[in-house]
Amino acid sequence: MKTMKAATTSALLVLGLACSWPSVAQEASITLRYSNMFPSSDPLSIVAEDWGKEVEKRTEGAVRVKYYPASTLTPPSQTYESVVKGVVDVGNALMGYSKGRFPLMAGLWENPFEYPDGLTSTRICNAAYDKFKPKELDNVKVMYFNAGPEAALLTVKKPLVALDDLKGLRIRSLDANARILSFFGATTIAMPQPEVYDALSKGMVDGVASVYSNLKSFKTADILRYSLDVRGMAFTGMFVVAMNKDKWNSIPSKYQKIIEEINREWVGKHARAHDAVEEEGRRYAASRGITITRITPQEQAKWNAKAQVLYDDYVANTKQKGLPGEELLQFVREQLKTAPR
Repeated sequence: MKTMKAATTSALLVLGLACSWPSVAQEASITLRYSNMFPSSDPLSIVAEDWGKEVEKRTEGAVRVKYYPASTLTPPSQTYESVVKGVVDVGNALMGYSKGRFPLMAGLWENPFEYPDGLTSTRICNAAYDKFKPKELDNVKVMYFNAGPEAALLTVKKPLVALDDLKGLRIRSLDANARILSFFGATTIAMPQPEVYDALSKGMVDGVASVYSNLKSFKTADILRYSLDVRGMAFTGMFVVAMNKDKWNSIPSKYQKIIEEINREWVGKHARAHDAVEEEGRRYAASRGITITRITPQEQAKWNAKAQVLYDDYVANTKQKGLPGEELLQFVREQLKTAPR
């Protein structure tokens, strides 16, 4: 009888352990849902997806990443908020879509700095965050920042040579460059990039402030015909790859360290992807017959004169909030001195 009981107990113990093994394995594997607005074939989507693959590889599958491109999981304008609330676990969020949320860091993309390339703007954005550690990003775990080069002004029917040519045009733009464009008589309309194609095709807007890479990624080269390059466009596309804080805290520390190592590597990878797609975008624009005009020094001086108010307002607004806006501007200017030209 005792032997039978012992055998039964042993069998139940083995059965119990066997049943527990799947749950242990399941608990050890964490899945991250990653949202990005770029189409799956876009290099800026591929480099983000590769980040997830690298995380899986180097954590040996303990942390898995399910990638959602083309805004399939969350609209671009809601990506950051979706990360904060845990609707998604990771997002590559264009910070300019969250107007007013980043009063200090906004100085990096809402002021008319002349970033020569995406590598420079990416480097400076990450360095500024490391230096100032703004509390405005404390509600997420920052992975890293990535940024593109300056935008250009592209139109459908009317070529732009002088800035006064903007009078009466409806231009899709965001925040700071919208303000400058309005100084020259344009009507500015804000909308996420994935909505621009329909707006152009239906005549809702006459042109856009956009990087060249969007011409191919979002097919707007089908409609746009003219471009004017303006330096210091006062809106540089800066993104933050952010993770929900609770999700981050659920990851064992040994895997957190691995992810942070990957983040440091991906700063350069993501920046070079921005520059590569922009260079390709320019070539693509030319191949599609888009006329590209470089602004004259006289017209650039007009732009710079109007743009100065942005620096002044930024300093005043951040000072009112007790934020080191003036120090951030000086930091960026010092960083730009060593940037390639």
